[in-house]
Amino acid sequence: MRHPFSPAFFFIFLIVYNASQARFNLETCFPPDPDFGSKCIERGPSRQWCFNPDNAADPFGWMVHRNCSREATILRAQHAPTRYEKAMTSHLQGVTSIAYYSTLNGTLLGGADWPLPENFEAGTITVCLSGLGRDTLYFTICVDATSDNMLPNPNSRRAPGGWCAVHLGQPNLRDGCYSPPPTANAAMQNGSTLDDLIELNKSNGRVDVDGSLKNMTWLLVMLFIMYYFS
Repeated sequence: MRHPFSPAFFFIFLIVYNASQARFNLETCFPPDPDFGSKCIERGPSRQWCFNPDNAADPFGWMVHRNCSREATILRAQHAPTRYEKAMTSHLQGVTSIAYYSTLNGTLLGGADWPLPENFEAGTITVCLSGLGRDTLYFTICVDATSDNMLPNPNSRRAPGGWCAVHLGQPNLRDGCYSPPPTANAAMQNGSTLDDLIELNKSNGRVDVDGSLKNMTWLLVMLFIMYYFS
């Protein structure tokens, strides 16, 4: 009599089990947000999981920072990029575009296929994602890991949470998800740094991401409030 648990059955079970345990086994996007845009984890050129930041530019100056070394307050919504400083540092030196880290010390825990523990304390695991936008800007973001196949809303004006995002890529990238930057401080595929872009904006009479653009955002908010209550 043939045993009901045949090798073929066991093989199928392993496939299903591993797929269910993988951290990302479905296309996963950040929640829709008009400010943040459409940014998703999806299949790459070799069927690997990659991060697609779509347009990586930060036109309102509230999402992307130079680094994760200082707290930030944006339109009275607090977020704490310093929490992600160690994870961000490790990730930018890493070789995979999607990875998990210990929030406490930045220790690498695993890549896109690393399964989150069933019970873990919120805020103790950070997931970092890197990619190259359609606008040729690099984009890396670190946020709290929440659950499998899920990304939190980083916009704390609409949902509580935190993040750190920078216009940097990973020079040591090996997973083939995007073209790595020519230098560690390159913000664009052509090698331009954030300082280069700011100087270019100034020379063209445009505002820079660290000052006037945020002031303009405040002005728009005040005009909206005045219009709403008039």
